[in-house]
Amino acid sequence: MKKTLSVALSIMLALTLLCSAAFAEAVDFTGTWYTRLYGMEMTFTLNEGGSYTVHFDGEDESDETEGVWEATSTGIIFDKGTDEEVVLDYDAQANTLSGMFSGVELVFSRESIAAFELAPARADAAPEEYDGQWVATILCLGDVQAKPQEFQFELRLTVEDGQSILTLVVAGESAELSIVPEFSDGAMILTIEEEDGSAAYTIVCQMLEDGSMSATFPEEFFGDVAVFALERN
Repeated sequence: MKKTLSVALSIMLALTLLCSAAFAEAVDFTGTWYTRLYGMEMTFTLNEGGSYTVHFDGEDESDETEGVWEATSTGIIFDKGTDEEVVLDYDAQANTLSGMFSGVELVFSRESIAAFELAPARADAAPEEYDGQWVATILCLGDVQAKPQEFQFELRLTVEDGQSILTLVVAGESAELSIVPEFSDGAMILTIEEEDGSAAYTIVCQMLEDGSMSATFPEEFFGDVAVFALERN
């Protein structure tokens, strides 16, 4: 029995090694791959011989990151055995590589990825169209575009019976504001007043042609005008 088990394990190991070798030979990873990190286009080029370069849109060639790569049984690995080691898994059906890069999960493809753009706003949206539960999926802050969670931030909005509840979660700390909305030219206006009445901040929400919603926060909140894209939850 022990001999039979040993032989079976040896065969399985041999098959695994053969499959790994076949995978590495079957997939040609060389060439350029594209993704976006915080709204900036990021490309990495895998060269024959095992070297690579990483380039961010707008930076000089002298600022490019360089290193070495190799194929694995599931994808590729950058700078193996170093503090900068990055493992990317290959999806054969989608022809993509994905993994964690600088603490962010990214998906790389063979085609350049366009920057996120909000759909056009509707000026004819009726107040009842805003009813429901909404959650922010994209934050646009200046040139930065990212999922709010990547900044330990969440934004949720509930609109019901002429009342709106705005929930902000920052680094696990939650704040909830109840606001009576106003409507003008298809937009929903949320006004937040300081307790002492010294200032008021206006958030403009708009229904978009693709069924999503945008929420524009003034500069006072985040140091720059921030626009959130929200989807129905």
